[in-house]
Amino acid sequence: MILGYVLTWTGFISALAASALYLGAGLGKDSLRRYARFAFGLMAACLAASAAYLLYLIINHRFEVEYVAQYSSRELPLYYLISCFWGGQQGTFLLWAMYGGFVGLVLMATSRAWESWTMHFLGLVQCFLLMLLVLKNPFLTTPMAPPDGQGLNPLLQDPWMVIHPPMLFLGFTSMVVPFVFALAALAKNDMEGWIRPVLPWALFGSLVLGTGLVMGGYWAYKVLGWGGYWGWDPVENSSLIPWLTNTALIHGVMLQRSNGSLKRTNLLLAIFSFLMVVWGTFLTRSGVLADFSVHSFLDLGITGHLVAFIVVFAVLGLGLFAWRFRSIDAGPAYSSVLSREFFTLAGVIVLAIGALMTLLGMSSPLLSRLFGPPSSVQTPYYNTVMLPLAVLAAFGSALGVVLKWRANGNQVWRKFLWPLVISGACATGLAVWRVHRPDWLILCSAAMFLLFSNLWAYLGRQQKDPVKAGPYLAHSGFALVLVGVVLSNGYATSARVQLVRGQAAHMLGYDMTYRGIKPTPDGKQMAVIDVQHGREAFTLKPRIYFSAFNQGVMRKPAIRRYPGHDLYVAPIDETNPSLIAGQMELREREVQDIGMYRARFDGLRTENQEAMMRGGSGAIYADLTLTDKDGVEHHVSPALKVSPGQQSHPGSMPGGLGQVELLGMQVGEKKVRLGFRGPGLPPGEVEVTRGEVKDLGAATVQFTGFRIPDMKEMSEGRGTVFADLQVTPRGGRPQVVAPAISIAPPTDETVKAKLPDGAGEVKIVDLKADEGVVKLDWANVPGLGDVPPALEVEVTLKPLIAFFWVGTLMVSVGFLLTLFRRARDYSKVKTA
Repeated sequence: MILGYVLTWTGFISALAASALYLGAGLGKDSLRRYARFAFGLMAACLAASAAYLLYLIINHRFEVEYVAQYSSRELPLYYLISCFWGGQQGTFLLWAMYGGFVGLVLMATSRAWESWTMHFLGLVQCFLLMLLVLKNPFLTTPMAPPDGQGLNPLLQDPWMVIHPPMLFLGFTSMVVPFVFALAALAKNDMEGWIRPVLPWALFGSLVLGTGLVMGGYWAYKVLGWGGYWGWDPVENSSLIPWLTNTALIHGVMLQRSNGSLKRTNLLLAIFSFLMVVWGTFLTRSGVLADFSVHSFLDLGITGHLVAFIVVFAVLGLGLFAWRFRSIDAGPAYSSVLSREFFTLAGVIVLAIGALMTLLGMSSPLLSRLFGPPSSVQTPYYNTVMLPLAVLAAFGSALGVVLKWRANGNQVWRKFLWPLVISGACATGLAVWRVHRPDWLILCSAAMFLLFSNLWAYLGRQQKDPVKAGPYLAHSGFALVLVGVVLSNGYATSARVQLVRGQAAHMLGYDMTYRGIKPTPDGKQMAVIDVQHGREAFTLKPRIYFSAFNQGVMRKPAIRRYPGHDLYVAPIDETNPSLIAGQMELREREVQDIGMYRARFDGLRTENQEAMMRGGSGAIYADLTLTDKDGVEHHVSPALKVSPGQQSHPGSMPGGLGQVELLGMQVGEKKVRLGFRGPGLPPGEVEVTRGEVKDLGAATVQFTGFRIPDMKEMSEGRGTVFADLQVTPRGGRPQVVAPAISIAPPTDETVKAKLPDGAGEVKIVDLKADEGVVKLDWANVPGLGDVPPALEVEVTLKPLIAFFWVGTLMVSVGFLLTLFRRARDYSKVKTA
């Protein structure tokens, strides 16, 4: 689209001009500032127009634009069409650059004496972002427009994903402001003046980035079905690291304002906060972590430019810092250990170490590549390094918020008496309840001490100005977050069960009755589960459906929230055991025996694939070759048809001996899961060890042992050996059957045993008495009774998870109140 190209190029040239003109103004040519402002304003206008134009193209289904065709479709409602804007990399870079333009306009209006230098460096950052858009332009067109787009990833079709990415990128953008202030301070050799205007911006950055992180965590919790909200994925870490360094900067600036210390530290924190944003962008968008992150983007061919992005600004920031290093003088950070200065400094150090350890973990695939095959660290690494840091942060924050700046008298310990008593009582209660791990109990105790210290300190203030409650609220929220993390993850209770349709099952205090799969209004499918909990009755509707976009089964949990816990039900699989005599998984070209046939999976075949990608009708076939005992090949193609719901269409077995059904597939691994049913398809021979439980699809069988009624006769080489089996049909009661072998030389005779309800027969094929193993042959198992379908689910009770969500909300509100307060203070100074 020509207009898009014109806007992008005009914005890029304007950013270059604005940066150059602001440099001239910073060097003393103040008359250039008006032209610099015009150039920057033009750039911001071009970016806003580009974003509006791309959004227009998406909403109007202009599929001649590649980006629109790749990330949107006609079936999407308006709000999801809007979220298609940031569905791909080009859209996110455009969003980031547009935010940079808006932030620059605010900075231009508020920074006053700092305008020229801060806007010069911000203009340079905008040049790089616009260069990426020039290289990978979102307005690139295709010679032939498809009739519909490929659509948006179903995982992203959630209301939280409409606001989570914009919030996160606003947080990324806000990290640039402390960075350009730090560079401006170094350029002007003014290490004091920048901390007052930068503080509101740093607070804004932690507020927005932290809120974006929480939104992403909540989306993962309610959509992905693994029950967590934080997985230490590189994409998550790439946002957490700048949040930690920026929050350390906030505390460092407060300390610098108090006693003039930490000047070098604050400059470095401001520089590294932005560099970590760029480093995280490189790791997650260059494709280098494609094998280690579920969020990582594929390489768009911009890796070299992202590296240049990092190198240029690292050299610029650290070079200026090295240039001014000797001229930066700072006093001691604290004069007494018993002071707020000391514990504020400790907080800065703990936050910085947390960022460093997270950075090392996130970068481990690149670091380990230097010494061998790349590998990533797992969650236990982060838990091990972060837990002691969290204890130190909680305990130090509790002391720091109660103590005064500079020296405190020896009587100050009295202020901690009641918080210590109350938090100790709470910790004792947790220990009595179930928190027995010492490290978790210590963390919860420190968090409780932090919570009650803040409450005590704020309630003890003579003037309880709500605007000044920000730090107390944020620290109290942090305490609740820590307790919520420990309790909701460490003491969750889970059970994986099969819910048979129409039959109530009791688990974890709830009676659940599966009612079957039902269609949803948007053409997908959900499982309906009636739940009875005491006098309370409700219905849960977790989703489970096939997605043509992802070529796999999508699962979305159902959550019932209580003040004390969440009931979290995640669907796993739905089976129809009354129809399935045997199941098998086959990779492409793999061969396995099933009953009297040898089955080979020849591959998947799709019908109307493009229509399915757009949400229309189509089908996926699994082509099979069945070879009978005479060597004759029969071709069968069970299918999964989408129109727009999903229906299984079994393939007929040769000779009318049964059917084969496509139960699931993993397209990437070229693997299918098949179900066979019919009188000619017993599950075949099964070997069972004493005590072992085998799942035969329609029933489970447990071999309890051999039984020989007459040992004397057996010692003479004659007699009967029984194999005692406990057979449990799905949804039925266990029953004991005993096939046998009658030993009567010269020939032995097998004695079949009838299965429950006349559902078939089982006989012994072979036995190894010394090893306690018996091989069984099953016949006519498909007639095992009228067994209804079953839904396998994982049910989890997550205690006090509300502490985590309420705590994150309190942290955000605390940052917001403090932002208002510091912006007001700066405004007063500015107009004085």
